[in-house]
Amino acid sequence: KTSEPRILVADRHRVYIFLRGGGRPEYEFHYIELKEIETPSKAQVTITFDNAGIVKQVTILPISFASYDVDKIVGYIYTQYEETFIGIPPANKYKLMLTPEYRKKDILARTVLADKQAGCAGLVRTYISVCDWMAVPVLETVVWDLDNFFRPNNLKTFNIYDIIQKDKYPNEDFRAMMHSLRFNIWFDRIDTKGCTLGNDGL
Repeated sequence: KTSEPRILVADRHRVYIFLRGGGRPEYEFHYIELKEIETPSKAQVTITFDNAGIVKQVTILPISFASYDVDKIVGYIYTQYEETFIGIPPANKYKLMLTPEYRKKDILARTVLADKQAGCAGLVRTYISVCDWMAVPVLETVVWDLDNFFRPNNLKTFNIYDIIQKDKYPNEDFRAMMHSLRFNIWFDRIDTKGCTLGNDGL
């Protein structure tokens, strides 16, 4: 099977892989869908992700690993993932497999993560990323409250109605926040006073 030139683009939330001719991405996935990154050398990286229940895999072979360092790509994705999903249990993280082993140690040694307590232990970053994944607008009022009220006052109870004031629950904003809380270690209690939740509420 012949290989085709591709362009890999990674941003804060997603990875895009384009054919050299441009157009729509051939592959696109959010970091929350990432399952495995395997790279046996700096000349190859295979990324596995779960897109809507369908597991996909793509292998990238740089034209020249002297100019296109696979470890920089892997390191960038690792940094974004760790900063976005601070509270995710190790068992639920994507698998990162590099050989020789020193490559992984070098990547971890070079990685400088943002303040883990910022934005209620990363919940702001998680919420913005989950909104991107779910195609839901970010509520700036939520971001402001987390950054300027909950964290400075060390408040650990998440009051749904105070943060997401809606006439009906659940709703898309509620679902985005509840999914974000799965990866958070700041809040230790959820208060549902003021809102009525159905059987699909949580």
